[in-house]
Amino acid sequence: MAAVKRLKPSDKKRVFHFSGKLNRVKFSQISRNLRKFFSLAATVFVFDFATKFIAEKFLVFPISIAPFFSLEIAKNPGVAFSIPLPFFWQIFFGVIFLTGLFFFARRPEISRAEKIGAGLIFGGGAANLAERIARGAVTDFLNFSFWPNFNFADSAICVGAFFLIFFAVRKN
Repeated sequence: MAAVKRLKPSDKKRVFHFSGKLNRVKFSQISRNLRKFFSLAATVFVFDFATKFIAEKFLVFPISIAPFFSLEIAKNPGVAFSIPLPFFWQIFFGVIFLTGLFFFARRPEISRAEKIGAGLIFGGGAANLAERIARGAVTDFLNFSFWPNFNFADSAICVGAFFLIFFAVRKN
């Protein structure tokens, strides 16, 4: 049986996995690309919450920007395109998807562009998942007349998916 050493709060080392003995990895040893993945995901997460906060605070009435585009608040209790799905399954599949995406981004053989795509999807998915858990629905405020309402996180998810598909096809 392996001995477990208790870490003090002042200890700067981080524990990432357990394999019979305590493996300590300094934060600076994490790959630069994985740090960029988390930085991009956190940026998308924060920017999405900021835009939703501003939209909810100032968009009392819909604002028409162009004949085909307006800003208006809409709550989406369903998943993509307002497809109804029970709340438990939304959270369950969201957590499973984000966990899989994290493990995908950890793989050393994927390119920087694929990590960028994964970071965009992870940040957007985490922002929507956090809002869904906190409020029970996602706030959408961008409205094209020919498309369902969406938000910044949805845009990041779509751009990230495009990156992953484009660079996966290009790699082969």
